[in-house]
Amino acid sequence: MASRSTDPKHGRWILPIVVVGMVLFTWIFVNGLGPAETGVIGAEPGDSTTTTTSAPGSTTTTAVPVDPAVIAYLEAIAAKTTQVRGMLDGGNTINANWDDRENTGVGFSDTRAALTDLAAEAGLVASELAELPVPVEQIPGIAEAHANLLSGADSIVSAANGMVAGINSSDTGETRRAALENFRVAAQAFLDTAEAIPALAGI
Repeated sequence: MASRSTDPKHGRWILPIVVVGMVLFTWIFVNGLGPAETGVIGAEPGDSTTTTTSAPGSTTTTAVPVDPAVIAYLEAIAAKTTQVRGMLDGGNTINANWDDRENTGVGFSDTRAALTDLAAEAGLVASELAELPVPVEQIPGIAEAHANLLSGADSIVSAANGMVAGINSSDTGETRRAALENFRVAAQAFLDTAEAIPALAGI
């Protein structure tokens, strides 16, 4: 009669065998795979691929090149804005120096020449604006804005000529001072219109 095993742990060798088998199977499976591929499918060497993922509700802004005609127009208006601002400062200074001539020592001939030059510069601004190409198809509302600029430039010319007439008049400065006030109003209206134009172009 066969004797029964006295070892109560007769299955203690089964678990290690199973573990070794799993490790061996995993090693064989992993080594059977090919090398991992990297890169972007279809991309040539030197290409750069950028993917942007937007969250729901977010917007992506893409820069759009500005039309060269619009750029040229805006640059011209900016130049005229600077010029008119300088003319406004000049008109104020010329008249202030003449009104205070006892202290400034400025003479009549110099004052009249300065006002005449100012009127000539105003006329040049108006004529150059009239010849400036206006991008009416690219900027909505620019036709009306440019018409207001032309009207403002003409008002500046009229007021500047009024100051020349005033300095030559026999009154005590009433004509010249009234023309100066008109000059200030016209110049400021021109500046306000000109400074609003970039917004029409979306810039």
